Amino acid sequence: MRKAGFWLESYMKYTQQSEAPDNYHLWTGVSVIASCLRRKAWLNWGFFDIYPNMYIILIGPPGARKNTAISIGVALTDGIKGIFTGSDCTTGPALIEAIKECEIEDTIDGKSFRHSSITIVSKEFVNFITVDKDLITWLTDLFDTHAVWTYRTKGKGTYPIKGVWLNLIGGITPTGFSKVVPDEVIGEGFPSRVVFVVADGPRHLKARPQLTLAERQLRLDLVEDLHTISQIKGEFNLAPDATEWYTNWYENPIEDALRSDKRFSGYFARKHIHLLKTAMVVSACTDDSRIVSQPHIEYALTILEATEAKMIEAFGATGRSIMSSDIDDVIKLLKKYKRISKDQILSQIWRDINPMHIDHVFNMIKEMDLLTVEVDVNEKVWYKWKEKPETPTKVS
Repeated sequence: MRKAGFWLESYMKYTQQSEAPDNYHLWTGVSVIASCLRRKAWLNWGFFDIYPNMYIILIGPPGARKNTAISIGVALTDGIKGIFTGSDCTTGPALIEAIKECEIEDTIDGKSFRHSSITIVSKEFVNFITVDKDLITWLTDLFDTHAVWTYRTKGKGTYPIKGVWLNLIGGITPTGFSKVVPDEVIGEGFPSRVVFVVADGPRHLKARPQLTLAERQLRLDLVEDLHTISQIKGEFNLAPDATEWYTNWYENPIEDALRSDKRFSGYFARKHIHLLKTAMVVSACTDDSRIVSQPHIEYALTILEATEAKMIEAFGATGRSIMSSDIDDVIKLLKKYKRISKDQILSQIWRDINPMHIDHVFNMIKEMDLLTVEVDVNEKVWYKWKEKPETPTKVS
């Protein structure tokens, strides 16, 4: 067990005074652990190895505290040997140069190997990928870690980079997202490799947060654990219970409205990869065994599915459905009020929503398991937002 206990749970306690939403902190914590594991940890998957690099993008309006969450997490890795971060790679050549510069020699079981592991921190992701449009293509390719990745320069020949491993944590607004991810690529390529973490704004307002002595000590414990995690080397394995659970989950998928949405087809085709990467991170949060147990993979699925429930908001009206903007507007009202009736919704957004669609909108949201329906003593129908748990309390 780690000094801080289950690392992600303890990290959530450490950040509890921050105004940033819970799910921002949770997934920033996942990215931090991944940045410590680097290319030195993997899960053998037959024809290829799965590495714990992840692309995580926090989506929310200006002032949602995306930068706050990222800064708190990334700061914990300062000074840990061998962990490289880059934040000013605004062009393709700059990104490749940053990857090349972090190439180091390491050993596993007495065998020497070279790898180039880096975490890109992009607090304004829209700026990161609009300066050089080739970046999206490169990021898509680099997500699938390469033993040797050959960079072809314009007029200057080629040179190989060994053991490329790219981790990414960034922030973007819904408007920025719609600009950089056009309709025709939503369900494929780069977006399908990303875990989009959506929130509406700060979880609370704290005029002047002050860390307690216990929280300061917890920070020290978290950092010490990151130093330990950064020393993990070697292959991860699924425990027998995890293998049985995963096999049943993978071979008997549960259909839902989100899975059937064409915009998410690419993501769901790779969901098992996201799940296994996250499960490796969860395992590393507990000990150095490099064993992924059933509780680890179940925890990973819980936080992924809680995130997926909000993922539709990341796409908002960007999708192809003519009702997508109506759905987006109703979801925002459901989340704003404890309960709301149809007439109250129409009174607020009647200028923007098509009244002919309203029943279909409610049915779509209900099918996504995002609302509950109640009927009071006067037989008035009320709709309530169904919040799914974002942070399981423990891994047993």
